[in-house]
Amino acid sequence: MSESSNRSSIERLRELPEVFTLSAVASLGAMPKKTATVYLARWTAAGLVEASGPRSGVYFNLIKRPEVTGEMRLKALLSTYPSAVLIGESVLHNAGWTTQIPRKVSVAVIARRSYAQLNGFEVSGRPLSWFQKVHGALLKPEEAEFPTYGLRSLPPALALADLYGTKGAWHPDPDDLDMDDEQMEEAIEGGRTLGFELGEVLVRDDGAGPRR
Repeated sequence: MSESSNRSSIERLRELPEVFTLSAVASLGAMPKKTATVYLARWTAAGLVEASGPRSGVYFNLIKRPEVTGEMRLKALLSTYPSAVLIGESVLHNAGWTTQIPRKVSVAVIARRSYAQLNGFEVSGRPLSWFQKVHGALLKPEEAEFPTYGLRSLPPALALADLYGTKGAWHPDPDDLDMDDEQMEEAIEGGRTLGFELGEVLVRDDGAGPRR
């Protein structure tokens, strides 16, 4: 990239926010998205921007902020998936129900035909009916007693029930769960909220149940 074109690129990027979309570049330059894609490829190669994920269409403006922050990643997530809710092992670990550390932040979004994967997040689709069932139980970030990264979150008991009620989801070993009788009852009730009986799923083969 020549000095003049690089200067022009920096000028363009200064007009864009810290987190922006392909559409924003096209709109700013009054250009087709195909042309905007070429610009973004050049800017990425020059280290001026960073993609939030493969083919996500959302980018981080490294001219505005050289280091990508958690807040920027959250903006990218919500720009792509406004319905995102914290779920699964991310909830259980942050709430202290398990010591297993998830590799990525697990979120549920309204189901669609295909998903843009965002770096740092594990995105799973859930039907609209699921969101309707859990809506009343969702915790706002300021309501949760554990970190939610600024996202709405399932309560731990409901997050556990959802894992066991979701085909192909990670199932924690009962020995790794740190929960009391009241929390187990909450998890069983969470299963009923989702339309199934958790029942004996949380009970170990020897009948001792999860570690207290």
